[in-house]
Amino acid sequence: MGRIAKWIMGLALTGGLGWLGWWFAAATGQEAALEGWLEARAAEGWQAEGDVSVGGFPTRFARRIEGPALADPRAGWAWQAAFLEAASPAWDPTNIAFRLPDAQDFAIPTTRVRIESDRFEGLLSVVPGISLPLRALGLDIAALTLEGREGWKAGAERVHIDVARRTDGAPENTYSVDLTAEAVRLPERLLGRLGMEGEAALRVDGQVVTDRPLDLDVVETGVVGARTLVIREGRLTLGSAALAATGRLDADAEGFAEGSLDIEAEDWQRLLDGLVDAGALDRRMGEAVSRALGFAALLGGGEKLSITLGFSGGATRIGPVPIGAAPRMLPPAATG
Repeated sequence: MGRIAKWIMGLALTGGLGWLGWWFAAATGQEAALEGWLEARAAEGWQAEGDVSVGGFPTRFARRIEGPALADPRAGWAWQAAFLEAASPAWDPTNIAFRLPDAQDFAIPTTRVRIESDRFEGLLSVVPGISLPLRALGLDIAALTLEGREGWKAGAERVHIDVARRTDGAPENTYSVDLTAEAVRLPERLLGRLGMEGEAALRVDGQVVTDRPLDLDVVETGVVGARTLVIREGRLTLGSAALAATGRLDADAEGFAEGSLDIEAEDWQRLLDGLVDAGALDRRMGEAVSRALGFAALLGGGEKLSITLGFSGGATRIGPVPIGAAPRMLPPAATG
């Protein structure tokens, strides 16, 4: 009996030492990989800072970056926060729970935005490999507040985003997208332009086929296009105004949208003008939709409209009548 006990103890000790060695080797490798990625971005001209550490022994890999600061001068954006935490089970480092602090800063050439929230966390799943292609992403934000350098404020009670790669016979690089934003607070200046008050709501359920995998390369280059966009449900409401869309668009040989969108709108003009003025909707697309809805109103639709926008040959149409340019889905480089 004593020999058996010693044998079991020896086996357990050997296994424990083996796990200890493997865990520390893996943790050291992950820490070196994160530091190497930051150093590579800095060598490309980015600002890429942060103190990396990995803990969580023996059951997790708990990665933490203190004071992360990233800025890509070519793309023109910058982001910084007090920390970034990402943890995964030791036996499956590709499924990662991440958390960001209550305050972050994001900047583009035209403005700087302070981001505050009660919760900013999510789950990230990637495919093992050098470029870590996205398998799934779930992001949950509570009590979100955005404050611009110019003094405007906006936010939402809750924002939830799910993105998942489809592999069930769908084309390569197909992702389902689900977005819900509840109790959205728009800037007072925008509400004044709209002549409205109250909170908005946004709901999007769709699918996109991108021209490349969503992976580290997309993060590093900031370039990705859509070969196909399917909107199963898209709806924005604010007070008496509502704008809904369903349909499918495919990129043509020149990278412009080809297909159709069914549009339903109520009290649409104020809402559309405000979104374009605020930069929340591309001006070219906004003008095309505005002309289309205005044309339908002249035909007797009034403030509640239901029309189909067609896209072909680089143009947006109602029936055979061109009303503007079609939106671009692929960057020019992807069609050359």
